[in-house]
Amino acid sequence: MKETILKDISGEIAAIFAGAGIASALALGMSWPGGEPLGEHGGGQRRTTQLFLGQPSLFSNHSVDAATVFDLASLTKILVTTLCIHKLVCQERLAFSDRLADIFPDIFAAAVANPAWRATSIGQLLNHASGLPAHRPYYSQLLALPPLARKDALLRLILGEAPVYAAGHDHIYSDLGFMLLGFVIERLSGQSLNTFWRRMVAAGIGVEDLLFSPKNRERSQRLFAETGVCPWSGKILAGTVHDDNCRALGGVAGHAGLFGTLGGIMAVCDWLIACWHGAGRETEVLRQMCRPEPGSSRCLGFDSPSGPDSASGGLFQVPSVGHLGFTGTSFWIDLRRQISVTLLSNHTLLSWDREEMRLFRREIYNCVMQRFEERPAGRP
Repeated sequence: MKETILKDISGEIAAIFAGAGIASALALGMSWPGGEPLGEHGGGQRRTTQLFLGQPSLFSNHSVDAATVFDLASLTKILVTTLCIHKLVCQERLAFSDRLADIFPDIFAAAVANPAWRATSIGQLLNHASGLPAHRPYYSQLLALPPLARKDALLRLILGEAPVYAAGHDHIYSDLGFMLLGFVIERLSGQSLNTFWRRMVAAGIGVEDLLFSPKNRERSQRLFAETGVCPWSGKILAGTVHDDNCRALGGVAGHAGLFGTLGGIMAVCDWLIACWHGAGRETEVLRQMCRPEPGSSRCLGFDSPSGPDSASGGLFQVPSVGHLGFTGTSFWIDLRRQISVTLLSNHTLLSWDREEMRLFRREIYNCVMQRFEERPAGRP
C-alpha cells in the first residue's frame, strides 16, 4: 500500500465534505505500519498521509494546511487528562480505585461537598459512571468572580452537585467528571494541569504542535480554524477555546482547552500504538485503560466503537479506541492493526447538528478504512 492512499480517495473525500456542508475546514490524516514490528515504545516504520480541504474561516482566502491549528475540544479529555492519569498511575501516585474523599479530604471535611461523592473512584470518573450530570453552565457563575477565585469555586460547585444516578449503575458522558480529574491531577502533582501535562506527557511524546490557551502573539502568528462567536463578547473564536466553562477558567481545564495541528494528534496516536504494542508498566496500564467496561463502549478515559451506528463507522476492528470533540474533531485507532485515522474540522462554525456530524464522520471513516479491509491483523 502506497503512502498516497488519501490522494487516491481525495476526490471521494472532497465530495463528501462538499456535500455535507458541515464545516469550512477539514484536515484528515492516517498512519499505518510500514512492515517492521513495533518494540517497546519503539519506532518501527510508519507510513502517513494527510489531506487538507477548505479554509479556516468563512472570510479568509487562506487554505487549510499542515500548520492550521484546530480547537480540539473534548479530545483534551484523552490527549491531556487521560494521559496524565496514565502517567500518575504508572508512577504509583494514583490508582483507579482511589476515592475522591482521599484526594480532597479538606473539602469533604469542610462539609461543602455532597457526601455521595466520597466513595466515587477515579475509574468511575474516567469511564463516565460516576453519577455526575453531563453538563452544567457554570461559566455564568464563574464570570462573576475574580479569575483567581474561579478554579476553587468550580471544584466546590461540582462536588456540591446531586447524583443523577448511583455511581457504577450507568454510563452518562460527563464533562464534570473530567473537570474533576483535572483538579485531581493538579492536587497530586502540585502543578497546574497545563504544566504537568507539558512536562510529563507532551515532552516525552514530542508534540510541540499541541498547546493550551494560545497567547495573543501565537494567535497573531498562527492560523486557527474559527469555531463560532463568543456569546459574551461577540468576538470570533479563533485561537480562543469554544467551550464556555473552559473559557471562564482562562482556557485550561480537564475536559477542553487543547489546540493542535493534525500532525500533533497523529504523533500522539502513533505513541499510543507503540505503547500498546510494547511491554512494561506503561503498556500494562494503557491496555487496562483501553478495555471497554461491560455493557458500555466506555473505557478508562477512551471510548470504543459503540456498534453499527458508531461515529467511527463500521470498519474498525476490536480492540479499537478513540474519542470525539464537540467542535468537529475526532480520532480512532485500530490497535491490533496499528492504524490510526484523525479527522479535524470546525463543525460548530456552520452547524450544531450532532446527527449531521455523526453521519459525516461515519462516511469519512468508512471511506478511509475500507482501504485496509484486505490487511491481516498485526500481533496482539
